Amino acid sequence: MTCLRIKLFSVTLLAAGLTFAASAADKEKAEPIKLVKAFEVDAAKFGVPSPDGKIVAVTVMEKFEKKAGNNQFGGVYHRTRILDAATGKELAVIPGGEVNRFTNNGKSLAVSQTFQEQYLKSANVNMAAPSPLLFMMPMPQMWDVSKPEKPKQLFVVDGALGERFSPDSKLVAVNGGPEGKFGNAGKVVTGLPKTGKAGAGPMGGLGGGGFGVGGMSMQFVEIWEVDTAKFVARYQPLAKDKGGASYPVWSPDNKFLAVQLTTKDSTKLSLYDVEKKKEARSINLEGNRVQAGSIFTFAPDPIEPVQFLTLPKESIGDTGMTVLAVAVQGKAGSLLNLYDPATGKLIETLINEKVADKTLTQIDYCGSPNGMALATNVIKSVAGGFQGLPAPGGVQPPVGGFGGPAVPGLGGKAAPAPGGKPVAPPANPAEQPGLGGIGGGNPFGGMGGFGIKSNAGTEVVLWDMQKRAKRLTIKVQAQHMVFVSDDVLATVGIDGDAQKLKLWDVASGQELANLDHCIGVRFSADGTTMVTRCGDLQAQKVQVWTLERAKK
Repeated sequence: MTCLRIKLFSVTLLAAGLTFAASAADKEKAEPIKLVKAFEVDAAKFGVPSPDGKIVAVTVMEKFEKKAGNNQFGGVYHRTRILDAATGKELAVIPGGEVNRFTNNGKSLAVSQTFQEQYLKSANVNMAAPSPLLFMMPMPQMWDVSKPEKPKQLFVVDGALGERFSPDSKLVAVNGGPEGKFGNAGKVVTGLPKTGKAGAGPMGGLGGGGFGVGGMSMQFVEIWEVDTAKFVARYQPLAKDKGGASYPVWSPDNKFLAVQLTTKDSTKLSLYDVEKKKEARSINLEGNRVQAGSIFTFAPDPIEPVQFLTLPKESIGDTGMTVLAVAVQGKAGSLLNLYDPATGKLIETLINEKVADKTLTQIDYCGSPNGMALATNVIKSVAGGFQGLPAPGGVQPPVGGFGGPAVPGLGGKAAPAPGGKPVAPPANPAEQPGLGGIGGGNPFGGMGGFGIKSNAGTEVVLWDMQKRAKRLTIKVQAQHMVFVSDDVLATVGIDGDAQKLKLWDVASGQELANLDHCIGVRFSADGTTMVTRCGDLQAQKVQVWTLERAKK
């Protein structure tokens, strides 16, 4: 896809210093984008294109009828299908796993391995063995897909959750805790993994070993070599059950991890030096907490509250610089702060959204690949469906999402939401009820209560990051945003009574394309291959598209 050229243009103030629009001279008709559907996959819940757009990994749900002597009579399990992006031809299957992400070089793929398929097809009748009740917290599993027709398993990581590949694709960082290794980490697991005694797993449940349901408190961050399965380091600066290290984010130069250190009283960011295996410096958030991140946000396309952004030249000083952007929440409201990772000092607060009575706010944001533009979206929620806070260092938050049904923990205590009674489905699909707390085998290691954000933001602001100033506003209800390229922004949100994908010209704010009934989207690195999710919870499907310039 040929990228649109970013135009430099003046701006006209429209309302009280908050909303800007392009001048009339700059509002030439932007070239539209044509969406061409290649194929679709039924009974699929998620899909990710490889960086080069040549293959697509899709999580599918397949029915199973009992054919073995286990204690399951059938059901549905997940598996990852690797498909040719042009034709939809199946190249390979990874059993029991749900796709997460590719490395930047496209040679490795991470899946969340639940072992559902392996268990359902086994003859194991022992209830202490892993069962479908324990599949809420899967193991990260790495695969070599350099030859997509013959994927090769590299290793799994025991007692861990989530994964983040380094930009150079050599290392992977995962969250883990509490201690509970059973001999699976760093090894290839072809059947069922080793497990611990009933109820003794790090996530509680019915003998779930390293992958049970219940409470996973993020106590440490581990780093592994992707190709060799070699253990590199563990970062656990706080005492067990006193606080945790979580949400690792890689710096662009692969040298540092920004890690959240959380206790019951405070949150700070630590910059961990990967080579020296120690903290380089810390960032004091001055009593604020980082917004809930992807691990604790049960939404189709979760926000990432901490991101490294590379700003363009002449933005700061003469050469530009890499900054650490952090979305935080405090008693007074929500802020989007920029920090200097070299010193840990605050550079600037881009957004300071005050909190109204009974209203919560969160800030969604993403930067363009070249650093020239930043898209921000302030999402406001009311009691009845806000996102809960992450479990701070293994301490169960006392409340879940207000107004949602309380969910009991398996093997441990549940922290019910105040007023935790089921509520009637809302008329607006963006206003969904929150859920109460989820307990765990360790009552102090439970996951925080959560809820679906109740209202999408009503406008997206595009910033000129060279000047760090608002440039224009797009009137759209966006629940998710991502840059397709330097010049094209994608949003997914409510339009009328349905979810819709829209593509926007970054220079002018004009709409370039749209797609009805889209609830999630992923793009290849070159912006030519798009994978969307559509349908509802009962009839989900994944569609694969190519993006082309429409002929004038």
